[in-house]
Amino acid sequence: MKFDIFLLNSIIPFLLAFVLWMNRSANGTAKLFLSYAMLNVSITFFITYQYLSHNYEFYSYLHPIGVATVLFIYPSFYQYVLFLTGHKKVNVLIFLPG
Repeated sequence: MKFDIFLLNSIIPFLLAFVLWMNRSANGTAKLFLSYAMLNVSITFFITYQYLSHNYEFYSYLHPIGVATVLFIYPSFYQYVLFLTGHKKVNVLIFLPG
C-alpha cells in the first residue's frame, strides 16, 4: 500500500477535531462548534480524495454526504466566530441550506 501525502488533508483536520472535542470545557460551545467544523472539513477532504484517486464507485456512495458537509462548513465556522464574539444562542437559520 502506497502512502499518499494528500490523504493527510483529511487525517490532520480529523485529529484536530478530536483534540478540540476532548479539550472543551463545560461552557466551551465555541470549541465544540470548531470541532464540528473541522470534522466537516475532514469528511469533505476525504471524499474529495476518493474522487481524485479515481475511486469513483466509492465516491458515488459518499457524494451526497460530501455535498451536505460542504454546505455545513462555512455556517459552522460562522457560528464559531459568533460564539467568540459573545453570542450565546445558535443561529439555526444559517444551517438551513445544509
